[in-house]
Amino acid sequence: MRSIPACIVLLGLLSACGDDEQTGNASISYRLGTGVACDAALLGIGGLGSVELVRATLTRGDTMIVREEPCNPDVSISIDAAPAGNYDLIVQGLDGVGTAVMDNAKHPESQQIEIIGGSSQSFDSTLFPAPAVVEARLEALVDGQFAQCDFLSVQFIELTMFRNSTPMLTYEFDVCTTAPGYNPVPDEMGAIEGAELNQIFVSVKDPAGSEVDSFSIEINPPPGAGKTVQISVSCDNTDCEGVLDGIEGANPTPDPTGGEDPTTGPASTSGDDSGGTADGTTGG
Repeated sequence: MRSIPACIVLLGLLSACGDDEQTGNASISYRLGTGVACDAALLGIGGLGSVELVRATLTRGDTMIVREEPCNPDVSISIDAAPAGNYDLIVQGLDGVGTAVMDNAKHPESQQIEIIGGSSQSFDSTLFPAPAVVEARLEALVDGQFAQCDFLSVQFIELTMFRNSTPMLTYEFDVCTTAPGYNPVPDEMGAIEGAELNQIFVSVKDPAGSEVDSFSIEINPPPGAGKTVQISVSCDNTDCEGVLDGIEGANPTPDPTGGEDPTTGPASTSGDDSGGTADGTTGG
Protein backbone atom coordinates (compact mmCIF):
# COMPACT_ATOMS: atom_id res chain seq x y z
CA MET A 1 0.00 0.00 0.00
CA ARG A 2 1.32 3.45 -0.93
CA SER A 3 2.04 5.69 2.06
CA ILE A 4 0.74 9.29 2.31
CA PRO A 5 3.26 11.91 3.36
CA ALA A 6 2.62 13.31 6.84
CA CYS A 7 2.73 16.89 5.54
CA ILE A 8 -0.29 16.23 3.30
CA VAL A 9 -2.28 14.83 6.24
CA LEU A 10 -1.39 17.89 8.33
CA LEU A 11 -2.46 20.28 5.58
CA GLY A 12 -5.79 18.46 5.32
CA LEU A 13 -6.42 18.87 9.04
CA LEU A 14 -5.57 22.56 8.89
CA SER A 15 -7.97 23.04 5.99
CA ALA A 16 -10.77 21.34 7.88
CA CYS A 17 -10.17 23.54 10.91
CA GLY A 18 -10.30 26.58 8.65
CA ASP A 19 -13.90 25.74 7.76
CA ASP A 20 -15.03 26.33 11.38
CA GLU A 21 -16.65 29.71 12.03
CA GLN A 22 -14.39 32.07 13.90
CA THR A 23 -15.75 34.02 16.86
CA GLY A 24 -14.64 37.05 18.84
CA ASN A 25 -15.61 39.03 21.91
CA ALA A 26 -16.86 42.60 22.10
CA SER A 27 -16.87 44.98 25.06
CA ILE A 28 -19.20 47.95 24.49
CA SER A 29 -18.82 51.01 26.68
CA TYR A 30 -21.27 53.90 26.53
CA ARG A 31 -21.83 57.41 27.80
CA LEU A 32 -25.16 59.19 28.29
CA GLY A 33 -25.00 62.57 26.57
CA THR A 34 -22.21 64.65 28.05
CA GLY A 35 -21.64 62.11 30.80
CA VAL A 36 -24.74 62.42 32.98
CA ALA A 37 -25.85 59.74 35.41
CA CYS A 38 -28.59 57.23 34.58
CA ASP A 39 -31.06 58.82 37.00
CA ALA A 40 -30.53 62.29 35.48
CA ALA A 41 -30.38 61.39 31.78
CA LEU A 42 -34.03 62.21 31.07
CA LEU A 43 -34.08 65.61 32.76
CA GLY A 44 -34.58 68.29 30.14
CA ILE A 45 -35.63 65.88 27.37
CA GLY A 46 -39.25 65.56 28.38
CA GLY A 47 -38.89 62.30 30.29
CA LEU A 48 -39.72 61.16 33.79
CA GLY A 49 -37.68 58.78 35.91
CA SER A 50 -34.35 57.50 34.63
CA VAL A 51 -32.66 55.33 32.03
CA GLU A 52 -33.15 51.90 33.54
CA LEU A 53 -31.61 49.55 30.98
CA VAL A 54 -29.09 49.83 28.16
CA ARG A 55 -29.51 47.51 25.17
CA ALA A 56 -26.77 46.69 22.65
CA THR A 57 -27.85 45.07 19.39
CA LEU A 58 -25.51 43.65 16.76
CA THR A 59 -27.07 42.87 13.37
CA ARG A 60 -25.58 41.31 10.26
CA GLY A 61 -27.99 39.98 7.65
CA ASP A 62 -30.27 37.53 9.47
CA THR A 63 -27.99 37.42 12.52
CA MET A 64 -29.02 39.46 15.54
CA ILE A 65 -27.31 39.48 18.93
CA VAL A 66 -28.95 41.42 21.76
CA ARG A 67 -27.67 42.12 25.25
CA GLU A 68 -29.38 44.19 27.95
CA GLU A 69 -27.84 45.34 31.21
CA PRO A 70 -28.92 47.70 34.00
CA CYS A 71 -27.80 51.24 33.20
CA ASN A 72 -24.31 51.84 34.55
CA PRO A 73 -21.86 53.69 32.29
CA ASP A 74 -18.99 52.43 34.45
CA VAL A 75 -19.66 48.84 33.38
CA SER A 76 -19.31 47.78 29.74
CA ILE A 77 -21.75 45.45 27.98
CA SER A 78 -20.03 42.20 27.03
CA ILE A 79 -20.90 40.12 23.98
CA ASP A 80 -18.91 36.88 23.89
CA ALA A 81 -18.34 34.38 21.08
CA ALA A 82 -19.94 36.50 18.35
CA PRO A 83 -19.34 35.17 14.81
CA ALA A 84 -16.58 37.18 13.15
CA GLY A 85 -17.63 39.79 10.61
CA ASN A 86 -18.98 43.33 10.14
CA TYR A 87 -21.99 44.39 12.19
CA ASP A 88 -24.35 47.30 12.69
CA LEU A 89 -24.26 48.30 16.36
CA ILE A 90 -27.25 50.03 17.92
CA VAL A 91 -27.02 51.04 21.57
CA GLN A 92 -30.23 52.27 23.25
CA GLY A 93 -31.14 53.57 26.68
CA LEU A 94 -34.56 52.37 27.87
CA ASP A 95 -36.73 54.16 30.42
CA GLY A 96 -38.93 52.56 33.05
CA VAL A 97 -41.70 51.68 30.57
CA GLY A 98 -39.33 50.18 27.99
CA THR A 99 -39.17 53.09 25.53
CA ALA A 100 -35.83 53.67 23.80
CA VAL A 101 -35.33 57.29 24.85
CA MET A 102 -31.63 57.53 23.97
CA ASP A 103 -29.50 55.96 21.23
CA ASN A 104 -26.26 56.28 19.27
CA ALA A 105 -27.93 57.18 15.95
CA LYS A 106 -26.33 60.65 15.86
CA HIS A 107 -22.90 59.07 15.56
CA PRO A 108 -22.93 56.77 12.50
CA GLU A 109 -19.24 56.01 12.95
CA SER A 110 -20.06 54.15 16.17
CA GLN A 111 -22.68 52.03 14.43
CA GLN A 112 -20.33 50.08 12.15
CA ILE A 113 -18.00 47.62 13.87
CA GLU A 114 -16.00 44.53 12.95
CA ILE A 115 -15.68 41.46 15.14
CA ILE A 116 -12.34 39.76 14.48
CA GLY A 117 -12.12 36.04 15.11
CA GLY A 118 -10.02 34.97 18.06
CA SER A 119 -9.78 38.47 19.55
CA SER A 120 -11.41 40.69 22.17
CA GLN A 121 -12.21 44.26 21.17
CA SER A 122 -13.60 47.39 22.80
CA PHE A 123 -16.09 49.81 21.25
CA ASP A 124 -17.40 53.16 22.48
CA SER A 125 -20.85 54.73 21.99
CA THR A 126 -22.34 58.05 23.06
CA LEU A 127 -26.11 58.12 23.49
CA PHE A 128 -28.26 61.17 22.80
CA PRO A 129 -32.05 61.74 23.01
CA ALA A 130 -33.94 59.63 20.47
CA PRO A 131 -36.38 61.48 18.20
CA ALA A 132 -40.09 61.24 18.80
CA VAL A 133 -42.29 59.47 16.25
CA VAL A 134 -45.51 60.93 14.84
CA GLU A 135 -48.08 58.50 13.45
CA ALA A 136 -51.18 59.72 11.60
CA ARG A 137 -54.46 57.98 10.86
CA LEU A 138 -56.30 59.65 7.99
CA GLU A 139 -59.92 59.48 6.89
CA ALA A 140 -61.67 61.25 4.00
CA LEU A 141 -65.43 60.93 3.49
CA VAL A 142 -68.08 62.27 1.14
CA ASP A 143 -71.33 63.15 2.92
CA GLY A 144 -70.37 60.80 5.76
CA GLN A 145 -69.64 57.86 3.47
CA PHE A 146 -66.44 56.29 2.20
CA ALA A 147 -65.90 56.98 -1.49
CA GLN A 148 -63.44 56.35 -4.26
CA CYS A 149 -60.59 58.81 -4.57
CA ASP A 150 -62.04 60.42 -7.71
CA PHE A 151 -64.98 61.71 -5.66
CA LEU A 152 -63.06 63.11 -2.67
CA SER A 153 -62.94 66.83 -1.97
CA VAL A 154 -59.60 66.47 -0.15
CA GLN A 155 -56.58 64.41 -1.13
CA PHE A 156 -53.47 65.75 0.58
CA ILE A 157 -52.91 66.24 4.31
CA GLU A 158 -49.72 68.06 5.25
CA LEU A 159 -48.36 67.85 8.79
CA THR A 160 -45.82 70.26 10.23
CA MET A 161 -44.28 69.45 13.60
CA PHE A 162 -43.54 72.55 15.65
CA ARG A 163 -41.32 73.53 18.54
CA ASN A 164 -43.26 76.60 19.70
CA SER A 165 -43.20 78.73 16.52
CA THR A 166 -40.25 76.91 14.93
CA PRO A 167 -41.02 74.12 12.44
CA MET A 168 -39.00 70.92 12.83
CA LEU A 169 -40.31 68.80 9.95
CA THR A 170 -43.06 68.86 7.31
CA TYR A 171 -44.51 65.86 5.51
CA GLU A 172 -47.48 65.51 3.15
CA PHE A 173 -49.68 62.41 3.03
CA ASP A 174 -51.78 61.44 0.01
CA VAL A 175 -55.00 59.98 1.42
CA CYS A 176 -55.54 58.03 -1.80
CA THR A 177 -52.35 56.00 -1.32
CA THR A 178 -51.98 55.97 2.47
CA ALA A 179 -52.71 52.64 4.13
CA PRO A 180 -55.45 52.34 6.79
CA GLY A 181 -54.42 52.71 10.40
CA TYR A 182 -51.55 54.72 11.82
CA ASN A 183 -48.79 55.69 9.38
CA PRO A 184 -45.46 57.06 10.64
CA VAL A 185 -44.14 60.38 9.39
CA PRO A 186 -40.76 59.62 7.73
CA ASP A 187 -37.97 61.23 9.73
CA GLU A 188 -34.66 59.83 8.53
CA MET A 189 -32.68 62.70 10.05
CA GLY A 190 -34.33 62.45 13.47
CA ALA A 191 -35.63 66.01 13.32
CA ILE A 192 -38.65 65.57 15.62
CA GLU A 193 -37.40 66.45 19.10
CA GLY A 194 -39.87 64.93 21.52
CA ALA A 195 -38.87 67.18 24.40
CA GLU A 196 -39.89 70.24 22.37
CA LEU A 197 -42.77 68.99 20.18
CA ASN A 198 -45.84 70.90 21.33
CA GLN A 199 -47.90 71.46 18.18
CA ILE A 200 -48.74 69.75 14.89
CA PHE A 201 -50.11 72.08 12.24
CA VAL A 202 -52.42 70.37 9.74
CA SER A 203 -53.03 71.74 6.24
CA VAL A 204 -55.76 69.97 4.25
CA LYS A 205 -55.63 70.30 0.46
CA ASP A 206 -57.90 69.41 -2.43
CA PRO A 207 -56.77 67.23 -5.39
CA ALA A 208 -55.30 70.32 -7.07
CA GLY A 209 -53.14 71.06 -4.02
CA SER A 210 -55.07 74.11 -2.81
CA GLU A 211 -55.64 74.43 0.93
CA VAL A 212 -59.27 74.00 1.96
CA ASP A 213 -58.87 73.74 5.74
CA SER A 214 -56.21 74.07 8.42
CA PHE A 215 -55.92 73.72 12.18
CA SER A 216 -53.49 72.83 14.94
CA ILE A 217 -53.28 69.87 17.29
CA GLU A 218 -51.74 70.91 20.59
CA ILE A 219 -49.49 68.59 22.60
CA ASN A 220 -49.12 69.73 26.19
CA PRO A 221 -46.85 68.70 27.75
CA PRO A 222 -44.50 67.56 24.96
CA PRO A 223 -44.27 63.76 24.65
CA GLY A 224 -40.58 63.39 25.48
CA ALA A 225 -37.68 61.74 23.69
CA GLY A 226 -38.40 58.49 21.89
CA LYS A 227 -42.16 58.58 22.46
CA THR A 228 -44.73 57.88 19.73
CA VAL A 229 -47.45 60.48 19.16
CA GLN A 230 -50.60 59.19 17.46
CA ILE A 231 -53.08 61.56 15.84
CA SER A 232 -56.19 61.19 13.69
CA VAL A 233 -57.32 63.57 10.95
CA SER A 234 -60.82 63.09 9.64
CA CYS A 235 -62.55 65.00 6.83
CA ASP A 236 -66.15 64.93 5.64
CA ASN A 237 -66.11 66.81 2.34
CA THR A 238 -63.92 69.80 3.31
CA ASP A 239 -64.94 69.92 6.97
CA CYS A 240 -61.99 68.47 8.87
CA GLU A 241 -60.86 67.93 12.44
CA GLY A 242 -57.81 66.52 14.17
CA VAL A 243 -57.46 64.62 17.43
CA LEU A 244 -54.49 63.67 19.60
CA ASP A 245 -55.28 60.00 20.18
CA GLY A 246 -52.49 59.35 22.64
CA ILE A 247 -48.79 58.97 23.31
CA GLU A 248 -47.36 55.47 23.28
CA GLY A 249 -44.85 54.84 26.02
CA ALA A 250 -45.93 57.89 28.01
CA ASN A 251 -44.93 57.72 31.65
CA PRO A 252 -48.02 57.82 33.86
CA THR A 253 -48.36 61.07 35.77
CA PRO A 254 -51.05 60.99 38.46
CA ASP A 255 -53.33 64.02 38.46
CA PRO A 256 -54.15 65.06 42.03
CA THR A 257 -57.29 66.83 40.82
CA GLY A 258 -58.70 63.62 39.39
CA GLY A 259 -58.81 65.15 35.91
CA GLU A 260 -57.60 63.72 32.66
CA ASP A 261 -53.90 62.94 32.26
CA PRO A 262 -52.60 65.57 29.80
CA THR A 263 -50.15 63.11 28.27
CA THR A 264 -52.88 60.75 27.12
CA GLY A 265 -56.12 62.73 26.99
CA PRO A 266 -57.53 63.81 23.64
CA ALA A 267 -57.06 67.33 22.38
CA SER A 268 -58.76 68.32 19.17
CA THR A 269 -59.33 71.39 17.07
CA SER A 270 -61.14 71.94 13.83
CA GLY A 271 -61.83 74.63 11.29
CA ASP A 272 -59.55 77.49 10.29
CA ASP A 273 -57.08 78.15 13.10
CA SER A 274 -54.31 80.69 12.99
CA GLY A 275 -52.46 78.91 15.82
CA GLY A 276 -49.74 77.65 13.46
CA THR A 277 -48.18 78.21 10.10
CA ALA A 278 -46.21 76.02 7.78
CA ASP A 279 -44.62 78.92 5.88
CA GLY A 280 -40.96 78.47 5.19
CA THR A 281 -40.82 74.71 5.74
CA THR A 282 -39.82 72.11 3.23
CA GLY A 283 -41.71 68.95 2.43
CA GLY A 284 -40.44 65.57 3.58
